[in-house]
Amino acid sequence: VEKCPGIRWTNPVYEAAILACSGCSGSSESVQRLAWSTTQQIRAWMEQDNLAPTYRIYLALLKVCASIGNLEATLELKNEMVENDSIRMNSKLWGIVLYNLASIGSHSDTLAVLMQMQNDYDLTPNVKHCTLHLKALSTAGQDEKAVLFLKRMAGIHSENTLPGLGKVSAPDQISVLTALSACAVTENYDLANEVLQLARKGSLGRNAPPNEQMYNLVLTACSDPVQAKSLIREMRLTRRRRVGVVPPSLQTFTRAMVVCRKAKDLTSALELLEKSWHDGIKPDVYLYSSVIWTAAAVGDCNRAYFLIEEMKQNSCKPTIVSYNGLISALVLARRTEEAVVMFEELKEEGFDGTWVTFSQLARAFRNTLEGAEKILLLERIYKLLTRGERT
Repeated sequence: VEKCPGIRWTNPVYEAAILACSGCSGSSESVQRLAWSTTQQIRAWMEQDNLAPTYRIYLALLKVCASIGNLEATLELKNEMVENDSIRMNSKLWGIVLYNLASIGSHSDTLAVLMQMQNDYDLTPNVKHCTLHLKALSTAGQDEKAVLFLKRMAGIHSENTLPGLGKVSAPDQISVLTALSACAVTENYDLANEVLQLARKGSLGRNAPPNEQMYNLVLTACSDPVQAKSLIREMRLTRRRRVGVVPPSLQTFTRAMVVCRKAKDLTSALELLEKSWHDGIKPDVYLYSSVIWTAAAVGDCNRAYFLIEEMKQNSCKPTIVSYNGLISALVLARRTEEAVVMFEELKEEGFDGTWVTFSQLARAFRNTLEGAEKILLLERIYKLLTRGERT
């Protein structure tokens, strides 16, 4: 990296150069290392030019750290800013530090920053600061600690819950969603439902009423179709209220359907499908495909056939995922020739087979057919394959 000659290198120019290094989020490790080494070179040039880092330079440096997930550099910059008398540590700077730490799940460091804000700067962490601590806990899979801190924000637990931490801001809906995300990742339904019920009762404050996204996250944590149907019923009943109406959406029904699929509960899946129609929600390909795969899991080929036809009648074109579900059901029922017929149909519809398609067909041939019959069916399939599929 070289400095372009003929330019007066001032703090704004250096700031722009540092910011240019912050656009490597998601890039390869080598690109991220290059971005950081370039940033370090720019800082060395600033020292040579006797230019002290300004507030905006630190902001740019923190953004680079965020883009490459550099924990150590973030903490070093934080300490450097604290010791720099010319830098005023305001809420925005603390927020970026917390964001960087939260992105990599460093919850012990985010908690330490909240305490430092209170003890050394007499600043009360706002709701965004607190939510970033919740994000750190969620990223680290610390669902119980996340809910405990959420309750602390709502004033449900005393200050003895987290010794050394003073007053924090009340939660909003984003805070609740962040805590629920932690429960969804760990599939802790009981804890997620506890948070939802607190929101329903108003115990989390006026800024955190329940919404559809909260219900959806609780459904993501759920593994029992009975509990999933109970949540759907709860949402449908909110229509009777004047305020706080949270009806289920297509996404909600799809989340509940995934629960049924994992539990291999076709009866509940069909019940939810019927309820979606009753609520005026037209099922889409994702909802139908979830039911088809639930039918496949229990080997109900006739129901899978029926659902494919129902999709077509309702102008909902089946996708390769839908056809794969039917093929899987046929394979499970050892109806190999019908599975081949369905493969021929999906090829006529213009679809290419996927890994799931061919693994199911391979399973069918391995388990049911022998000799000449197997060869004939394989030839029927092979003739329909593209060059890429044959490879």
